[in-house]
Amino acid sequence: HVQACGHVPNETYRFAGSAPALGAWNPTRGVPLEWNQGMWTAEDPIDLRADSRLEYKFVRMKADGEEWEEGPNRILDVPAVEGVLKLRARFNGDAMVSSGPPPGAEETPREAAASSQCRRDAEEANRQVTRLQEHLRFQGEKHQRSQEEHAAILKQLRNELRDLRREA
Repeated sequence: HVQACGHVPNETYRFAGSAPALGAWNPTRGVPLEWNQGMWTAEDPIDLRADSRLEYKFVRMKADGEEWEEGPNRILDVPAVEGVLKLRARFNGDAMVSSGPPPGAEETPREAAASSQCRRDAEEANRQVTRLQEHLRFQGEKHQRSQEEHAAILKQLRNELRDLRREA
C-alpha cells in the first residue's frame, strides 16, 4: 500500500516509477492516489516483483501539466519474501517503508503515529491554503474597490475639467 502526505484534495497525485506496475515513468499510467482520511492512498495493493529494486517519484497532476518531485529518484528495495510493504511519504519529503500486517489487521503504533502525523500535516496544509485563499480574495476585493474609487475620481476630474472648459 502507498500513502502520501500532500496538498489539498482539489489536486490529484500519481505514484510513478520504473516498474511497469508504476507506469514505467509515465504518470498517466502510474498508480492514482485517492484522498482518504487526510492523506493520499493507493486504493489497491500494487503487485511488485519480489527481490527487485525500483525507482519512483510522486507526481502532482495539474490542469496545466505535471509537477514531479524534486531531487533524485526515490529507491524502493522489494524484499525476496512475499508479503505486504507499506510506503509512507511526503511529497518532496521523507519516506518510510515498513512491512505491514496482512490486510484488515491493526496498524503498529509506529504506523499509527506516522498516519496521525501525516493527517495533521495535511490538515495544517489545508488551513494554510484556506488562509491564503481568504487573503487573496480580500486583496482582490480591495483591488476592485480601489479601481472603482479611481474610476469615480477620474470621472469627477473629467466633469470638473469639462465645467472649467465651459467657463473659459
